[in-house]
Amino acid sequence: MKKIRISTIGSCITRDNFNRKFNPNYNLFFDLVAHQHQSSLVSVMSQPLQYIEDEYIKDFSPFHQQHIRSECDKSFLEDIKQKQPEYLIMDFDADVHWGVIEVSDNRYVTNNPRFKRIEFLKDYKKKIKIEFNTDEFFALWKSNIDDFFIFMNEYVPDCKIIIVKARFCDYFDNGDSYSEWRKKRNIPIMNIDQMNALWDKLDNYVVDHYHVYMIDMTEKTYYLNPKHPWGMNYLHFHMNFYNDFLNKFQEIIFSDKLQEIDDLNNTVKKQNTEIEVLSDKIKDQEKQKEEIAPLKERVNNLLDENNTLKSESIFTIVKRKFKA
Repeated sequence: MKKIRISTIGSCITRDNFNRKFNPNYNLFFDLVAHQHQSSLVSVMSQPLQYIEDEYIKDFSPFHQQHIRSECDKSFLEDIKQKQPEYLIMDFDADVHWGVIEVSDNRYVTNNPRFKRIEFLKDYKKKIKIEFNTDEFFALWKSNIDDFFIFMNEYVPDCKIIIVKARFCDYFDNGDSYSEWRKKRNIPIMNIDQMNALWDKLDNYVVDHYHVYMIDMTEKTYYLNPKHPWGMNYLHFHMNFYNDFLNKFQEIIFSDKLQEIDDLNNTVKKQNTEIEVLSDKIKDQEKQKEEIAPLKERVNNLLDENNTLKSESIFTIVKRKFKA
């Protein structure tokens, strides 16, 4: 069976669904051809950065080294342009959670805490975060998301875009609060209501302005997993989240396939109608030929008779002259 080509932009709520730790058999059906990890769309769409892979980058795992490279060289757009995924699945966690660092005009990187150890980024102080600079960030993000859809329409026109609607959560399934757990350890907490409202603002803009699909993970309550493979986080859920996600994605694909079948049937019906019309025209023309044939024969006979009469008339005139 041919696998469906997909690409992803986003956090664990998107990428982990295509990880065998969470959905062991996903790769039987899907081929993940490109992923941009935890990046703001502002960073994805900005110009590449010049950088040197110093010891700070080499200290990261191979996965996170690639994460840093793609954050700086902005190679994701070229990847999907070349690989032409059928679906692109994206969430805006990084836009809401971290924002961006402005490096220079039209050059940004995601303000990911993981990048604090990267020496060449330490000199750049201007950070734009939606929770503190709401209007400034939203204007910047809106301009870049518009450019992103222009890019997709021009270079990956057959790719369907899916927005992941998930939100930060504070509770484990036993009722304990993750924020309370962090407070006891003097770890900063998140204003979940504020951040989720800002996330709504970004999702709603895209849904209102572009034709996209949505995987809505807010239709059901999911709880945080204290034993999540990546540790505790406001977006690290129990396994049923990832299983349900994949089922919802498959429902979208199934619906698309049904629509393709309907479109194909409609095309066949339309062509059959055109064939019937053309067949009727051919029959009419053939019938007209049958009706015209005797008329042509009659015309030819009349022409022959007329020519005969003309000949006889001339002969008669000449004969009369001789008699005279």
